Formats: sequence, C-alpha cells, structure tokens
Amino acid sequence: MGLRVPELHPASWATDLIDGTNVDQKEVAMILCGCWAVWSERNARHHGDQSRTVSQSVKWTIDIASDLVITGQRSRELKARIKPKWTSPVEGVTKINVDASFNISCGNGSTGLVMRNNLGELKRGQAIWYGAAANAITVETLAVRDGVKLACELGLSKVEVETDASVVVNLWKRRDDERSEVASILREIQELAYNFERFQLSYVGRDANVGAHLCAKQATANRRRCL
Repeated sequence: MGLRVPELHPASWATDLIDGTNVDQKEVAMILCGCWAVWSERNARHHGDQSRTVSQSVKWTIDIASDLVITGQRSRELKARIKPKWTSPVEGVTKINVDASFNISCGNGSTGLVMRNNLGELKRGQAIWYGAAANAITVETLAVRDGVKLACELGLSKVEVETDASVVVNLWKRRDDERSEVASILREIQELAYNFERFQLSYVGRDANVGAHLCAKQATANRRRCL
C-alpha cells in the first residue's frame, strides 16, 4: 500500500501522529486504523468472539482510513471558506447596514446603523434606544425602519439596506399578505421607501455587518440616540 512507518519518539509518538506536521494525513489515518484493527482483533480473541481474517482486517483498515481522510479534507474546506466582507454599492448608491440588540430579560433594545458610499467612506453612524420592545424581531425590523427614515431625512435617492436578520428580509418580501406583529412597521418602511428612486433590502452575513452591530451597542437608557 506504500505506507511508510515514520520514526517517532516513544514519549511523544501519539501527539506527533495527530498534530498534522510530522506525518502525512493519509499515513496517519492508515496507521491509527491499523492499530485499532490489531487492538480490536486482540480483544475479540481474548473474549472468544468471532474475529476477522487478515484480508478482512486489511480491507476494513483501508475503508475506515479512506473515510477519515475524506472527512478531514471536508473539515479543512469548511475552515478555509472566506468570511463574507462588506461590499461597496455602485456609484451613486448609499448602502446602510443595520443591526439590533435586544435584552429579553428586560424587554428593551436598541438599533444601530452605518451609512457608507460607494467608496466605502463612512457618512453616518447612528444608535437609538428602545425602552420597551416586544421581541428581537420587532427591534430588528425597527432597525431597518430607522435606516430608511434617516435616508429620507438626508434626502437620499438611491438606497440599499442590509441586515443580518434573514427573517426580516423574508417578511419584507411577503409584506403584501403579511399579518405578523411587525406588519405595521413594514408598511411604514414601504411608505418611506416611496421617496426613493431606488430601494433594496437584502440579507448579509454577520461578518459583513460588524459596524452596525457595534453601533447598536452604543445606545443605552441614558444615551437614547447617538450620532
């Protein structure tokens, strides 16, 4: 099978095998599975259980080792995935990232937003405190409303709003027949959006929404609105 048994120190052979630096992963899988096959065969014979033939043990070792290698490759592929980053809008469009914070034990929360242009330049940051909030979804929807409202106040015409609350985006897409508890807030957003030449609400991963998340943490009961 082309397996090369490595020279390992008696005191550290176990960690040397699994740390991934001294021995190739495929060889590690084969060695460990071979050891396990020998150990399980020894136990089977010791307890009088039916044991495998040598060829069966070799096939079992190869099959299990192959599964381990494939699993390890998948794990590395998942770790290697690039985290989403904030992307700039096209020229002439302002992007507003919004987020919310909710304290379920106290029933209060806050919204936050960051506003950037197509060059990535920060144009405005804002946080608003809400002393009474029904739930997290309500505050997340209010965060979108606050972003749209600020864009109207500034007289913007082309606006993109991003939130990491996918449920709010889904509710927005179904707003025509929506009877949820945030339906009134969604209607307010829609009415405000009529002021824009272009408006879009979309979902973005949390890693691309860090600025808005940090802003939402700035508002408190003593600082109800931060700019």
